[in-house]
Amino acid sequence: MVGPILDLGAQPSADALVDPATPLGAEGAARLALGVCPRCWLVQLAANDRLQGSSHGHGTAFSPSTIDHLRGWAVESIRESALDGSSLVVDVAAGSGHLLSSFRAAGVRVRAIEADRADAEACRAVGLPTSSGPIGTDVADEILAADGPADLVVVNHALAHLDDLADAMAAIALLLKPSGTATIEFHHLLGLVGECQFDAVCHAHRTYLSLTALLPLLDRHGLRVSDARAIAAHGGSLRVMAVPARGSSPAPTSASSYRVDAVLEAEHAAGLDRLEGFAHLGPGAAEACDRIRSFLERSRSDGLRVVGYGAPSRAATLCNAAGITPALLPFTVDRSPDKQGRYLPGCRIPIREPRAIEAARPDVVLILPWTLRDEIVEQLASIRTWGGRFAVALPQFETFG
Repeated sequence: MVGPILDLGAQPSADALVDPATPLGAEGAARLALGVCPRCWLVQLAANDRLQGSSHGHGTAFSPSTIDHLRGWAVESIRESALDGSSLVVDVAAGSGHLLSSFRAAGVRVRAIEADRADAEACRAVGLPTSSGPIGTDVADEILAADGPADLVVVNHALAHLDDLADAMAAIALLLKPSGTATIEFHHLLGLVGECQFDAVCHAHRTYLSLTALLPLLDRHGLRVSDARAIAAHGGSLRVMAVPARGSSPAPTSASSYRVDAVLEAEHAAGLDRLEGFAHLGPGAAEACDRIRSFLERSRSDGLRVVGYGAPSRAATLCNAAGITPALLPFTVDRSPDKQGRYLPGCRIPIREPRAIEAARPDVVLILPWTLRDEIVEQLASIRTWGGRFAVALPQFETFG
């Protein structure tokens, strides 16, 4: 491991939201930095500190565009894999079950795997058969005994959260029929490095993947890549399809082979397979932090009020890295009732209900989950009635009406 290629200092767990009565500093902090393996080019957290609360989902229930993305993924998978009532789909980190529910609605047999207790109960509450625990060969054996092998294994932004990638990949390979497919989606390292999306870094994300790094991991477990597609979700993701190397799946088409080659070529051009490709990440993050902090300081000096929208893990990473406090950003809002009335960890920015924006009538709303920019601008169109504007800090700082 070589690094750090990015060091964001000591930070709390980005999802460990703070209650009002919590003493300052009680949420704890650990170094948040990335290193890279110069042999396989896997990017990982440089330190292995596990903080309380360092796990999270993606706010699916409160993002219509994310729900639409998951539905579309299910429809596409059903069509391309010719799934029917005899088929089995296994979701290795099902969250609260939004993706898997679309398969079940189409009459496909399903099985959820979920390590988070509350999410596992949410899956069961909507009738999804659910295995508790992280994906691993022991869970795979249980599912094989109960349900048989899977036609499709879905991995929705789950690999980044795992401590043992090898065991997870062995389990995925074990679950698949010889003719089965694993469809694996992850936040693409190409965008994180190319656009300096440092706010995606948090203690819950143990690894940051490229196709270059994923290929040898798949190969070691008898899987080959049959397709790879760029996806807009989460600021730029990659969806990789893998099949058993000695299975009965058809050979890749010329179009899918071209897509795989194009991704690998783009990663090579960006330097994701050599150390110099990561050299700008730290300085780029520092410059982005300076820009947003300077904007907030100027706005305060000019008598302009800026408030935030959203309280994802990205918000905590950005605000703590940039030194943004309630003096510069008095509050942010979020549609999740579980977050309202609490504070972002570390920076202690209050989280309020969305209607607080209408009451405050700010000059600028800083969109913290910038990956949902268009959706949020549509939701907050009314701020233009009093001359309000929007801002995003990443992937490049911008204000707009």
